[in-house]
Amino acid sequence: MRADRLLSLMLLLQQAKGRQLTAEDLARRLQVSARTIYRDLDALSSAGVPVYANRGPNGGIALLEGWQTSLTGLTQPEVQALSAVAAPGALADIGLSAALESGLIKLSAALPVVQRSAAEHARQRLHVDSSGWFQGREVVPHLDVLREGVWQDRKVWLAYRDFDGEASERVVDPYGLVIKADRWYLVAGTARGPSVFRGARVEGARLLDEGFARPEGLDLATCWKEWCQRFAERRASYVVTLRASEEGEAALRRVRPAGEHERWGQGSRGRDGTRTVTVDFERESIAVSQIIGLGRGVEVLEPAALRARLGAIAEDLRAVYRARGEARARASAGPGAADGALERCRWPDLSPRYATALRAAVEFVLERFEPLAIVAAGSIVRGCGDASSDLDLFVIHGAPYKQRLQRWFGDVPAEIFVNPPAAVREYWAAEHQSGRPSTAHMLATGFPVLGSPLLDELRAEAAAWLARRAALTPEQDIWERYSAATLLEDALDVVERNPVMASALLAEAVLAIVRYHLRALNGVLPRTKELFAELEKRDPEVAGSARRFFEATSLESRIAAAHAIADACIRARGFFAWESDRVPVAASRRSRA
Repeated sequence: MRADRLLSLMLLLQQAKGRQLTAEDLARRLQVSARTIYRDLDALSSAGVPVYANRGPNGGIALLEGWQTSLTGLTQPEVQALSAVAAPGALADIGLSAALESGLIKLSAALPVVQRSAAEHARQRLHVDSSGWFQGREVVPHLDVLREGVWQDRKVWLAYRDFDGEASERVVDPYGLVIKADRWYLVAGTARGPSVFRGARVEGARLLDEGFARPEGLDLATCWKEWCQRFAERRASYVVTLRASEEGEAALRRVRPAGEHERWGQGSRGRDGTRTVTVDFERESIAVSQIIGLGRGVEVLEPAALRARLGAIAEDLRAVYRARGEARARASAGPGAADGALERCRWPDLSPRYATALRAAVEFVLERFEPLAIVAAGSIVRGCGDASSDLDLFVIHGAPYKQRLQRWFGDVPAEIFVNPPAAVREYWAAEHQSGRPSTAHMLATGFPVLGSPLLDELRAEAAAWLARRAALTPEQDIWERYSAATLLEDALDVVERNPVMASALLAEAVLAIVRYHLRALNGVLPRTKELFAELEKRDPEVAGSARRFFEATSLESRIAAAHAIADACIRARGFFAWESDRVPVAASRRSRA
């Protein structure tokens, strides 16, 4: 083995072509200590090889300039290792698989006859397959452009989308390509220093005419290793506290890296046989995907948001399978099953026209879907419908999709909203923030035609959301006022050259101001056709100005009324100075592969 190492050491120094290598570098490459390197150098020198060493910070080890050996024979293990090299998919991706094959053929032809048979012997006994199980290779549509940029040392324009979906464009210096676990990565220089881009996330690439100079001393393998270390240190963190039974902990071990297992065993089990453990899943999406399959043996204690999300998923699953069970029961019960559901329905007190339309709509829903609950809502059900009012039906079902339908039943228009429970709960916060809690209003104030315990829960939640005041945040308040004021200012800008456009902008500005005013007063926005009725109740003085605005016959009168409304509600008639809060931006996002 020492003879092999001495030969390898001599060839490394010869390949350096006079460049000095440190003992530490040679030791790392030959996987020995620096002391062993110095002993080997003494042995080479004794054998007549002109090797010398310079001391000092810029010193190193080198061969006498111009000297080289022609001794390049391969050992049997080296022949076996080279024979095991196939043409991996990675090289095929960049058009080098044929070159590798032909190179190996030439290398084999250059071997002595005895070693050629050894190479074939090894090839039939060792095969390397670097692909993973049950997953295809990532598609990297712009790999050819990246490859040319790397080979030619030319800058490349990239359109890139990172892990979080944030899109960006930039010009980079492509240093090299790396493949890890069948995934291509580009190591490149950027304005912030060396960075790494995952090949599959490159959405556009263009080779530029401008070249670049590679940093002196850049070693691709070292650069990649250092970046991987930094990436591991700054990776995302999402720590979850779990209560796990013995069965649950065993299931958790099957989906988590082995390095975490020992730490879990440090805590003692309680009387119920469970143990509290903490796991860093990196992201909520990973936590959900792994925990959801562990069953009842693992319970999330913290964070509360994850616990709530898993609870909602569990409820959706129960609804799906309950609905399918009910569907199978109806199927086995025969064609009269829908009639059975219809018999369980309750009906609001409506006029014959609307009662007939509602019954037809419910029959349609029972035939088309597998509802868990049905709520009739809207002004018709509340007894205050107008001539063109439509009937609203809110349908809760267990299938994982949502749908909106608009149909006529007789001469009555109807809107049908079909949603699973999770989608309904997603509407609560979004609609509350916008000041338009339409879903909560339909469920809380509607009539439960087909009830269920699930509907009772949702109606209670809807009532609780309606009871909350959706106050504007300070920044929302400024933005709503500013948007309305600039509409008013735009109208005044065009009043001379385009009076018709000015009148339209004035109307838009007044409506925006009234909406802001009612949102600030009520916390919620009424329907558009109820805006001025609500304004009469809440602020008769502003309502009077609004009436004068819309009844005015001259543009001057409309401008005067609009100014009065603006002064009373938003305290501005146009541009005003303001500044937003500072919003933190994650600086490390763009460096994520």
